Amino acid sequence: MIGLGAFAGAAETDAAGTRNTAAVAAAAVATLRTPAKPQVAYAPPVDSPLDPIDEQVTILCHASPDAGWPILKDFLTRTTASLTVGMYDFTSAHVLDVVKSTLRGKKLDLVLDHPPPNKTKDQTDDET
Repeated sequence: MIGLGAFAGAAETDAAGTRNTAAVAAAAVATLRTPAKPQVAYAPPVDSPLDPIDEQVTILCHASPDAGWPILKDFLTRTTASLTVGMYDFTSAHVLDVVKSTLRGKKLDLVLDHPPPNKTKDQTDDET
């Protein structure tokens, strides 16, 4: 069971600290009414093996937006020839500006989900 506080877009309490159950419940209903995304059957690539790697590697992890943007901007500006990206949504104008300026003339493959618009968006995924 999902707690009502799990639904984004509805404050659990108002400025006075009073529980805002009507707004949370409305957000829950709206979320549950969102049509389910179709499932896509996975087919492994024919010409690229996905063999496990048994080596020590370094992974850089960060959480957006606080730490994410400086790391992402540096990564994007160091792209030399091509970039393949899979992401949930792409609604930040400052990220789009850097992608357009630094990846101009380079190959970009982008797989983008199509979630409901978030309240902090600069543009929609379709506009991106």
